[in-house]
Amino acid sequence: MLKRVGERMPPCGTPALILVISEYAEQKCTCKCRSVKYAILDNEKNENYNTDSNKTKSDKNSNANMDMNEIKIKQPPPIFVRGLLDFAAFRTVLINLVGINNFFVKSTSKNLKIQSNNSDTYRSIIKYLKESKAEYHTFQAQEDKSFRIVVRNLHLSTPTVDIGIAIQDIGYTVRSVSNVLHKTTKSKLPIFFVDLKPAEINQDIFHLNSILNTKIKIEEPYKRREIIQCINCQEYGHSKTYCAYPSRCVRCNSNHSTSACNKTSDQPPVCVLCGGAYTANYRGCQVHKNLQKLHHSKSNSNNKFNKKSNINYCNIVKGEGVKSDSTHTSPPDLTDTSSFPQLSQKPPQIKSQNNTSQNSNENSHEFIAIQLSSLISEFKLIINLLISLLTTVIDKLLK
Repeated sequence: MLKRVGERMPPCGTPALILVISEYAEQKCTCKCRSVKYAILDNEKNENYNTDSNKTKSDKNSNANMDMNEIKIKQPPPIFVRGLLDFAAFRTVLINLVGINNFFVKSTSKNLKIQSNNSDTYRSIIKYLKESKAEYHTFQAQEDKSFRIVVRNLHLSTPTVDIGIAIQDIGYTVRSVSNVLHKTTKSKLPIFFVDLKPAEINQDIFHLNSILNTKIKIEEPYKRREIIQCINCQEYGHSKTYCAYPSRCVRCNSNHSTSACNKTSDQPPVCVLCGGAYTANYRGCQVHKNLQKLHHSKSNSNNKFNKKSNINYCNIVKGEGVKSDSTHTSPPDLTDTSSFPQLSQKPPQIKSQNNTSQNSNENSHEFIAIQLSSLISEFKLIINLLISLLTTVIDKLLK
């Protein structure tokens, strides 16, 4: 549809209409002057609409990418503080230090758990706890964890510096390289641990199959099945690097480091965790056994037949051991006839006990014979039907 939207005077003075059409057109004047080209308003509208829609799509994509980046960012590890006497004063200090909305806490009978919202808050709290010489433990931050890989088939005499340089030249940032030693003999193995700086391209290193003119195999390290034990305080669940508790000896029940212990090998050791006649790192310690049971029960929590338990670390350390949950309903034991309903309330007679047992055996044999005969007869019927079907099919195929 044509609309009159305005007028323009050509050089000859004759007015020409500016028309809205779907394609470019030329309108010649009667005085044979130069032609006048008209703009396409509809196309301009379409172009503006397309650019607006592209902007909205790009904005949505950018917002989605920002959301994904926010999801990828993990919270800092928790901080467990022990021996706190005045929570109100401690909370005021944390609010003045990092702000009221940047942390939250959870109290237990043993310690105070502090969870910060970002890495800056986490580092500020750790710095304050170190300066105030508080007793606490924490874990390594996710952003500080190295991406560890296992490199196999390299010769055990290969310098670790050469391995790091070879991987660095490919495009990865290497933090450290270490040779794996045998557990008992402590001899070098053709296996190396390589710690890389966290990056998105680290997953591509598993496709690498040769360095230093050697065919190699790169794998992920095996997950630790044993619970980690701190060699500073001898407790389980954290490492020495992130422990600020007082030192305790692994050989005796004293508050000093293991290296400063004066106990000789003739004197019996004392476990600092349970008081047993063994060292604190003995795997036969009841505390270690109970914690291993707790660890395995958590790892197998998806199994619907797994028995639940109300084990906690405090009960284990106090020696209360493992307590089973009384509310758990275990599968019935078919061998236990105590839960079966009584068929008769009359007490059985002792004289007729043998006769009744013989009669029951004879009845059971007769019942089994009847069931077998019925099964055989049904099986014969099924076989006859199958034979008839096969004969009809064969006849049709031959025809």
